[in-house]
Amino acid sequence: MMNALIVDNEFMPAEHLERMILRYCPQIEERTIFQKPTEALLFLRENQPDVVFLDIEMPEMNAFEFIEIVGLENMPPIIFTTAYSNYAVQAFKVQALDYLLKPVDPDDLVAAVKRLESVSPKEREKKLTELMLDPPAPEDGRLVLANGQFYHFAQMDEIIRVEGNGSYSEFFLTDGRKIMTSKHLKSYSQRLLDKGFVRTHQSHLVNARFIEGFNKADGGELVLKEAHRVPISTRLKSKVFELLGLK
Repeated sequence: MMNALIVDNEFMPAEHLERMILRYCPQIEERTIFQKPTEALLFLRENQPDVVFLDIEMPEMNAFEFIEIVGLENMPPIIFTTAYSNYAVQAFKVQALDYLLKPVDPDDLVAAVKRLESVSPKEREKKLTELMLDPPAPEDGRLVLANGQFYHFAQMDEIIRVEGNGSYSEFFLTDGRKIMTSKHLKSYSQRLLDKGFVRTHQSHLVNARFIEGFNKADGGELVLKEAHRVPISTRLKSKVFELLGLK
């Protein structure tokens, strides 16, 4: 017998999915529903369901941000759910990951659960890992920053810079806040580089819109708004200079 976790911020779709599972998937004996992703995250710290039905579009955080916080190594098998057949669904098709369009069709649900039982954990993890290397970004451009049991939602245009320190990353925001997360800088790199950030050093990512100047002293450093200064490594200097229009 299996137990399932349903994460969906909308009550009606979650209840509908639970009824469908009860009717068509008798092998799933237990079902737990959370409308708030943050509550589902706390649940997963103490429980290991056999499958998570995870809504893609949620106001607190989307499915990919949810997975990042849980960690790929800790994430149970997932069947994604969505009301929109959009660009995100195309990513699932490429990786052959299971997803259900709302309202959920009984045949699709049964097929997804059967595939879940037939695919090995190693194969599932490989597919999910490949998707998470370049996850579809939320349309509102926010980034979820997990700090202990608190989750900050930062807009890209309020992040001045990010500094990495081993397995931690510190975000410096326009309102003066500093938010430390327990993720390596590399885990944020591609997402931020696609949103106007530039890498100046192996430990520094800078929001290009906040660059105010360049100081040649001490090997060179960028001067940012709010009196921030970051070094430029020799290896990356040519790329940074190209961005700034310098020779």
